[in-house]
Amino acid sequence: MIENKPEIIDVFQRENIEIKQRGNSWWAKCPLHEEKTPSLELDTGKQVFYCFGCGEGGDVIAFIQKFKGLSFKDAIAYLGITNKPYKVDRKLEAKRKLANEFREWCHIYYCKLCGLLQALDKAKRSAKNLEDINKIANFYHEEPIWDYHSNIIFYGSDDDKLKLYREVKHG
Repeated sequence: MIENKPEIIDVFQRENIEIKQRGNSWWAKCPLHEEKTPSLELDTGKQVFYCFGCGEGGDVIAFIQKFKGLSFKDAIAYLGITNKPYKVDRKLEAKRKLANEFREWCHIYYCKLCGLLQALDKAKRSAKNLEDINKIANFYHEEPIWDYHSNIIFYGSDDDKLKLYREVKHG
C-alpha cells in the first residue's frame, strides 16, 4: 500500500478540473471522455473516483495514469509520491496522446454511425407512402457503408480502424 498519496480533490484542482460539491459528494465533468454534464463522482472519504459515464474509476494514482497516459511508476513520480522527480518522455507522451485521440475518434465516429443507422431505421418504419420513401432514398445507399464502418469500429483490429480513420479523414 502506498502512503502519502495526495488528496484526490487537490489533484483534480491542480489539474484544472472543475469540481463542484453537491451534498456530501464532489462532481466533475469526466476529463477521460467528452460529456456535457458532470458524471464523475469523487469520494473524499475513500479517496477514489468513479465516472458513471465511461465506467472508469480508482484511486488518485489510477486517475493520473488514465488522465495523463502514464505507467504506475510514472504516475506516482508525477504525483510526487517518490523521491524521484518526474521526467517527461516527450515521445512517449505524444504517442499516448495520439492513441487517446484515436480511441476518442473511434468512440465519437461509432456513436455518429449508430445515430445515423437509427435515424434511417426510424424513417423507414415511419414511411407511409412513395413520397416518404423518396425523401429517404438518398440515404439508402449509405446504409451498407455505415454498417460496414460500425462493424470495423466495433469488431475490427486496430489496423482496420486506422485504415478506416484514414479513409474517413482523408477520403
